[in-house]
Amino acid sequence: MQEKSKKKKINSNIYISKNVNDTLNFAYNLAKKIKPNDIFCLEGDLGVGKTIIAKGISNFFNIKEEITSPTFTILKTYIVKNNPIKKINHFDLYRIKSIDELLNIGFEEYIYDNDSISIIEWPEVSYELLPKNIKIIKINKSLEDENYREIKLIEK
Repeated sequence: MQEKSKKKKINSNIYISKNVNDTLNFAYNLAKKIKPNDIFCLEGDLGVGKTIIAKGISNFFNIKEEITSPTFTILKTYIVKNNPIKKINHFDLYRIKSIDELLNIGFEEYIYDNDSISIIEWPEVSYELLPKNIKIIKINKSLEDENYREIKLIEK
């Protein structure tokens, strides 16, 4: 007798951005629903707006520091005030090539910190270490219009 296979519930939403402000607004509105320990994996080519998403989320939490991609430092942590979420961990894993490198920087300690959220640019190398309930944001740029983006939110 064959068992019924359990399908994972995956919700997907697509948003269209016609400019940087649309992308910032998408991320700001997304941040309104964020809970402690949420993890956002940002996928897309160079220059599609992954860091803009991080800026929009940070704007919601009144982060006054300039949000830049931590390409060379790999991680930048921002302190959140007056919120159950105490920190935003912003990763850029572009230069990370292995799980061992992630483990050496204490990646899991940040990801599983119950008082923080994590935003991960170039997350592909990290998926093996992440919990199942992550949010993936895939950003695609139009070839015809350099400002047009299709932003797909996948909640697992």
